[in-house]
Amino acid sequence: TVRVCVGKDLTVTKTATGGYGARYTWLLDKTASPNQTVPEGTSGTFTYSVKVTPNGRDTLGWYLGGQITVHNPNDWQAITLTSVDDVVNIGGGATCSITQPAPYVVPKGESLVLDYSCAISSEPNFSGLNTATVTWDAAAASTPTGSASGSAIVELNDESNPNAVIEILDEQAPGGVVGTWSYAQGEHTFTYTVTYPGVAGTCTDYSNTATIGGTSTS
Repeated sequence: TVRVCVGKDLTVTKTATGGYGARYTWLLDKTASPNQTVPEGTSGTFTYSVKVTPNGRDTLGWYLGGQITVHNPNDWQAITLTSVDDVVNIGGGATCSITQPAPYVVPKGESLVLDYSCAISSEPNFSGLNTATVTWDAAAASTPTGSASGSAIVELNDESNPNAVIEILDEQAPGGVVGTWSYAQGEHTFTYTVTYPGVAGTCTDYSNTATIGGTSTS
């Protein structure tokens, strides 16, 4: 009986999941039509304007990670990896490392799944490519080469958006709500009217406050 074994290179596939959180800030300004003098027994109608203006975005942090799957198509031998490197090109000082400690042995006819995570120190590009490369002893494994690579597209998505869309509240507006507005829509001014009764013989003040997320302006 003669047995001929022909080595085949390992293959690498990978995933990449990433995102970031952001906090949006706003300016809020409110004006009212001038004071009025009204006859006894009548009312005065006032027009209010509430202006919201986007005022910057603070990024709260970025994350990127996933899995590297190394498949061994050879049904007679396990192969030990000599190195596993994971590189991403999104900038921001991003460096990736494997979660599990070595050694990394790919069983015969099976796959080895490795987890990885990336540290990002400053604002990166929000899209790019993440590539994992593994190496092994080609002579010992009788394979054509001693390395294989696999890549995944990186998309860092905005996943946490405090105040990306705001609700403007006002105690005197109909239903207590002036309206909603999104950061991407830019500056906007809401207007509405309120009618107050006149009180004979005196000037009456009516407090009216607009708020966004707990920050208010009168």
